[in-house]
Amino acid sequence: RRVHGDITQVATLQMNSATGKRWIALAVGATIAAGAAAMFWRASRRRSQLQVERNLERVDLWTEETVANFKIERDAAEASQDYERLAVILENLSLYYTRHAEFEDAAEALEALFEVQEKSLKSSTNPERATTLFALGQAYAQLNDPEQTIAAFKRVVLMETKMNALLHQGFQPLGAALIEVARYGEAEEVYAEALAEYERVVKVPTLELCKLLEGLAISLLEQDKEQERARELLERSLAIAVEIDGPVSVASAKAHTMLGTWKQRTDDFAGALQEFEIATPMLRELCGPEHPEIAKLLTAQARLQIKLGNMAAAESLLIECKRVLELGGSKNISEIVRTQASSD
Repeated sequence: RRVHGDITQVATLQMNSATGKRWIALAVGATIAAGAAAMFWRASRRRSQLQVERNLERVDLWTEETVANFKIERDAAEASQDYERLAVILENLSLYYTRHAEFEDAAEALEALFEVQEKSLKSSTNPERATTLFALGQAYAQLNDPEQTIAAFKRVVLMETKMNALLHQGFQPLGAALIEVARYGEAEEVYAEALAEYERVVKVPTLELCKLLEGLAISLLEQDKEQERARELLERSLAIAVEIDGPVSVASAKAHTMLGTWKQRTDDFAGALQEFEIATPMLRELCGPEHPEIAKLLTAQARLQIKLGNMAAAESLLIECKRVLELGGSKNISEIVRTQASSD
């Protein structure tokens, strides 16, 4: 880091005696020490100001004026090629934009940060850049840009491999992004590798393990292969979710939903309906009556009731679904319900 400021110069004294020369040496040494101390203080003070804000409550208090000041500082740091300061400013900007759901601006800030970090850290492969790339992948996902999302998380996995990471954090979101674009074969490979790695390293059940189990099960289910293995994976995920978070939890509700999807795909309509009926009140209690997943579960139940010949029950579920969508502020309610309830 460059340190600005001048060291005070000591005027040369014309002294011929040995004693005088010793005093000159002492004076010069003291002046240099004082100057160095001053520079260190200024550098330390500046370092203390070069901080990424980790308290998100403080980030939420930032205003447009705060952001405008960040942009002024960003431009100044770019002009002076002060990459360390520029990295801090860009990361703070990305935090602000992400917290305000301005994901396009967040992605732009993260893209710039990723490039600057190579200069500030003097390395192309390091944990800081991997973290930035992970956040960039999340921003692309929020922007519904699956190809950019996949590319970002593939680079995360590659970077983690180069750093000899014990656990690849990029596997799970990469698998999810691949499922999003129906690349189920690739997703299966990713989730299978992630699951093997996780069980080898962690060796204890966690909610993260549930995500991997469910991801692999979906990949198999959508390819119509190894259906029994998919069921075993989902049942294991449900057991872990109940063990960790209890029978009434978001994780348990998701596991019941996934198991219901498997039963529906294997023509066990009554069993699927039962799983969805367990998950729905859980989500209503934990996430609120207007949560969009509730509407999806209700329409799924309506389809199953139709298949089971219970038209009155299906109509009642669709009316409830309409009420949920209205609570969530959705428009074109009738069209949404009709579309969601349509059966292949």
